[in-house]
Amino acid sequence: MRRLRAWCARLAGLFGTGRRERELADELESHLQMHVEDNLRAGMSPEEARRTALIRLGGIEPIKESYRDRRGVPGLEVLGRDLRFGARLFRRNPAFTTIALSTLAIGIGANTAIFSLVNAWILKPLPYPEPDALVYLWGTLAAHPQARTDISGADFEDWRAANHVFEELSAFKQYNFALNGTGDGPEHVEAQRVTANFFRMLRIQPVIGRDFIAAEDSPGNNQVTILAPEFWRSRLGADPNVVGRALVLDGVPYTVIGVLPGGFSFPVGLRAELWVPLALTPEEKSTRSVHWLNPVARLKRGVTRTQAQNELSLIARRRERSYPASNSGQGALVVPLAEVVAQRSGSHVLLILLAVTGCILLLACANVAAMILARATERRREVAVRLALGASRGRLVRQFVVESLLLALAASGVGVGLAFAGVRVLLSTLPAAMLDALPKRGHVEVDLLVLGFTIAVSVAAGLSFGVAPALEGSHFDAHSALKDTIARATSSGRAGWVRRVLVVGEVALAMSVLAGAGLLIRSFMRLYAVDPGFRPRRLAAMTVHLPRSRYPSDAQVRRFFDEAVERISTIPGVVAVGASTQLPFAGLSSGVAFEVDGRPPPSSGEEQTARWAATTRGYFAAMQIRLVNGRLFDARDTPDSERVGLVNETLARRFFPNECPVGRRLNTADLPALRIVGVVSDVRYWSLDDEPQAEIYQPEAQVADPRMSIVVRTTGDPLASAAAVRARIWSIDDVQPVSALRRYEELIDERHTQRRLATALMALFAAVGLLLAIVGIYGVTAYSVSQRTREVGIRMALGADRREAQALVIRQAMGLVLVGMSIGLVLSMAATRMVGGLLYATSPTDVGTFAGVTALLASAALAACYGPARRASRVDPMIALRYE
Repeated sequence: MRRLRAWCARLAGLFGTGRRERELADELESHLQMHVEDNLRAGMSPEEARRTALIRLGGIEPIKESYRDRRGVPGLEVLGRDLRFGARLFRRNPAFTTIALSTLAIGIGANTAIFSLVNAWILKPLPYPEPDALVYLWGTLAAHPQARTDISGADFEDWRAANHVFEELSAFKQYNFALNGTGDGPEHVEAQRVTANFFRMLRIQPVIGRDFIAAEDSPGNNQVTILAPEFWRSRLGADPNVVGRALVLDGVPYTVIGVLPGGFSFPVGLRAELWVPLALTPEEKSTRSVHWLNPVARLKRGVTRTQAQNELSLIARRRERSYPASNSGQGALVVPLAEVVAQRSGSHVLLILLAVTGCILLLACANVAAMILARATERRREVAVRLALGASRGRLVRQFVVESLLLALAASGVGVGLAFAGVRVLLSTLPAAMLDALPKRGHVEVDLLVLGFTIAVSVAAGLSFGVAPALEGSHFDAHSALKDTIARATSSGRAGWVRRVLVVGEVALAMSVLAGAGLLIRSFMRLYAVDPGFRPRRLAAMTVHLPRSRYPSDAQVRRFFDEAVERISTIPGVVAVGASTQLPFAGLSSGVAFEVDGRPPPSSGEEQTARWAATTRGYFAAMQIRLVNGRLFDARDTPDSERVGLVNETLARRFFPNECPVGRRLNTADLPALRIVGVVSDVRYWSLDDEPQAEIYQPEAQVADPRMSIVVRTTGDPLASAAAVRARIWSIDDVQPVSALRRYEELIDERHTQRRLATALMALFAAVGLLLAIVGIYGVTAYSVSQRTREVGIRMALGADRREAQALVIRQAMGLVLVGMSIGLVLSMAATRMVGGLLYATSPTDVGTFAGVTALLASAALAACYGPARRASRVDPMIALRYE
C-alpha cells in the first residue's frame, strides 16, 4: 500500500511542475542565503561567501535533479522532453518534415485502407450468433471435381429428412417480383424465397412483427413477406404500423408480417429487398434434374464440419443408388459460410493488395531513412557538443528513435485520413457482388482493430527507418566531430554503406511490385482481346418478368414477348431485337442433362450436361451469333410443330466428333425430345476467360418462359432508345415493370470488375513504388555528389572532362541499381505466383513482361541519376578545392 501511494505521488508530481519548480528554487535560494550570511559574519567577502556556500551545498542543479527524480517519473519526463525537442526540430525544418510526413502517410494510409477491407471481409466474424456453426452446402459432380452446383428440390428434401448433424437446414433462391401500387409506378424488386426456418437458422428475429411459420411454407399459404430495413425506410417511409399492410407482388397481394433489423443482410453476394416463403410445389419437391436451390445450415452443438461432410456424402451415395438416372456422380460439399463470403468478396485479391501496400510502406521507410541519415550528418556538430557535455550514446540513440516514432505517429494521423477517403473511393468502385458479400452491405469502418493495426504499422515503420540512422548518427568521436573536415571523412563511410543498402532494397521492392502490375496489365489486355462470341458494341439488354397471376398460360406469355419484340423493332435506330431466358455475362444459368438418341446412356460419372436457354427467332441476329451449320429458328417452329433445337460448336465437337449433328435427336429428363436443326458459334458465358461450354437453344415459341431478357441492337447509343423501349412494353401492359436498359459493355465490365480493380490498384501502387524508388535513387546520388564535390574537383583539375565526371556518378549509381534489380528479379519470380489466379493467358514468369519491367526501371533509374551526374560535371575545380 505504501508503494502504491508512492507511485501515485510520483504520478501526481508530473502535473503542476511549474509551481513546484518555483517553490524548489525559492527554498534552495533561502538555504543558500542562510549559508552566505553565516560566511559574511565569519568575515568573508560577498563573492567568497557565495562561492563557499555553493560548494557547501554541493551545487544547485544536482540538488534539483535529485529532487525531480524522487518527485516524478523520470522516464516519462525525459520522454516528454525528447518529444518536445523533436517537435521543435521538425518545426524548424518544414521542407524535411513535409516530404517525410507525406511519404510515410501515403504508405501508412494505403496499408490502413486495404486492411480495413481485409478486416471487414475476412477477419470480422459474421454478424450472427455462433457464426462458426453456419455452413454452406454445395452439390458436386464426379466428372468435374472442381465444379460447385446448386441442388434440386428433391435432393434438398432428402437432405433435410435424412440428416442428423444440422440443427436447422434451410434453403433460399433469388427471385424478382413485379411491384405495383407503391405510387412509383411498376418496378422490379429483388427478393429471396426462403424456407420458413431460414431466419431461425440464422437466429435473427424481426424488430417489427414476426417470423415465418411452418404453415406459410406451402403453396397457397405463402402470400406473406418480411421486409428488408432499407426497403421499409425508402419505399414505405419507415411506417411503424406496416405489419398487416399489403404489397402487390406479381399481381398478388402479399401481407407484410415483419421488418428485419437495421443493417441485416445475408452475405452470399445477393441482394434482397423482400423475403417470402420458398413454398416448394409438389413438382419442385420431386424433380431431381433441375438444380436451383442454395442450401445453408447450422450445425448441431458438438458436431464438426467433417462429421457433417461424412453424413451428407453418405446420403448422396444412397441417392445415387436409388436414382441413378438423375443423381449418378453427384455428391455434396460442406463449406463454412465465412469461407464462401470471403471467396465471393475476392479475399485473395485483398491479401495480394495488402502485401503490395506493405512493399510501398517499406519503400517509403527506406526513403525517409535515407533522408534522416543525410540530416544526421548535418547534425554532427550538435551531436558532438552533446557528447562533449557528457551525453551517453544510448541517450542520443533514444533521442533519434523518439524523433522517428514521433514522425511516424504524426504520419499515421494523416494516413488514417487518407485511408477514410481511400475506403470511400474503393467502395464506390467495388463490384456489387463484393459489396453484397459484406455482412453489412457496403459498410467498412476504421474500428479499433484497424486503428491498432495502423499504430502497430506506424511504430514498426518508425523503428525500421529510425534505428539505423540513430545508431549511425550517434557514432561520432566528440573531438573529431567538432572538426568539420575530419567528421565528414570519418562519417561518410558507414553512412554511405547504409544508404547504398537502402537503394538496393528500394530497387528490389520496386521491381517486385512493377512485375506484379505488369503481369496483371498484360493479362488484362489479353483478356479484353478475347472474342466473346457475339458483338457487345451498340447492344443493350433488359429483363422482363411476367407474373403468372396475369399471364397464367404459355400462349399469353408467348404473345406478350412476340408483340414486345415486334413493337421494339419499329423504334427508329433499332436494327435487331431478340429475347432469351439466359444471357451471357448476366449471371444466370440453367442446365439440362441429355442423351443422344440411339446411343447407350452414359455411365456413372460421365453424365452429359449442357447449358440451356429458350430464345426468340431474332435473338441470334441481335446478338450477332454466327450460324455454323443448318438453320436458325424461323416461322416453321411453332408450339404444334416438332420440337427443335440449336447446339453450339462445343457440344457438336464433343458429342458428335466425326459427324454432323444436324438431324440428330436429343433426349432430356424434363423436356420433350428435340431434333437438332442447326449449329451456332460458341459464346463465352460467365466471363471472358470462361472456356465455352456445351449449349442447347430451343425456340421460345415451343418453350414459353415468363422471365426473358430482351436484347436490342441499335445504330447508335442503345440507351438513347431506353424510353422508347419502355413505352413499347407499357403499350402492351401498362402495369408491367421492366428493368433498366443497360449497355452490354457494362455487363461484361461488371463480370470483370474485381480483376480490373486489382489491375488498376496494382498499377497505381506500382507507379507510387516506382516514384519512391526514383526519389530514393536521386536523393542518395545527389547526396553522394554533394559529399564528393572536392573529389570531383580534384579529378577535373587533374584533367578529367565533364563526360568522365558524369560517367563516374552514373556508373556507381547504376551499379547499385543493377544489384537491386538482380535481387528484385529473384523476389519477383516468387512473388508473382501470388497473382497467378488473376492471370489470363499469361505466365507468372512471362519473359516479355519481366523484360519490359526491367527496361522501365533501368530507364527511370538512369533518368534519376542524370540530374546529379550533370550537376557533378559542372563543378568548378577552383571552387571545389576551396570547399574545405
